[in-house]
Amino acid sequence: MGFAIFRHALTMVFRNLLDAFKVSLIPFGIAVVVTVFVTGTLIGSDLLTGHIDVQDAPLQLAVLSLLMVVVYMFSFSWVAVNWHRFILLEEYPRWFPEFRSRPIGPYIWHTIKAALLLMVCLIPIMLIGSFLASALGSLGAQLLVAIVTFAISYGWLRIAMGLAGTSIGQPIGLRASWAETAPLSGAIWGTAFCVMVMGMVATLFETIGGPVIGPFIGIVVNWITFIVGVSILTTLYGHTVQGRDLV
Repeated sequence: MGFAIFRHALTMVFRNLLDAFKVSLIPFGIAVVVTVFVTGTLIGSDLLTGHIDVQDAPLQLAVLSLLMVVVYMFSFSWVAVNWHRFILLEEYPRWFPEFRSRPIGPYIWHTIKAALLLMVCLIPIMLIGSFLASALGSLGAQLLVAIVTFAISYGWLRIAMGLAGTSIGQPIGLRASWAETAPLSGAIWGTAFCVMVMGMVATLFETIGGPVIGPFIGIVVNWITFIVGVSILTTLYGHTVQGRDLV
């Protein structure tokens, strides 16, 4: 069942690859432009090399970092909302995705709440994992990364499923999302494992591409990974709330 959820999401993306590209091109393009601007600003001010007034550096870095966070959250939420609505409401995207009539603000707020809750819940796991890492050395550190990644994937799929509902104007709270996905709790462990493996494969592809091709491969693979992740939330919402089959 866990792999069936993952496979359904993967199929959803590759069957509608052009539409996935439509909802992503402009928002992610904006994010890339801002990234280039911020990087250029840092290099131009010698902030990266340390040749700048130390009194100004923290403020400048904070402002630029905040700008990137805001733009990235808006861009990613813009893509996710339109993708959810395309799958659940069959609203076919245009090359410039709609955003004025979309609940992007509530989606961002829902994302922040889910992320904060997940961070709090991860504290005991991190504490236990740190003991393992110190006791087992490098093996323990690798084990800690795997455990935390697995836990984040599972927790996110359980509490963030309601994001799909928020995108179509039928929000579901974090507690309700956890309750709705309870019947699939065992299957979601399998889905979370698939997500973790997908992330590892994405990292591998980016590494083997080398310093020249690697970044471009990374952009493509990470784009697919993001869209598949959003599709998994859409699949869970469609199956648990709307009663759709995993076909």
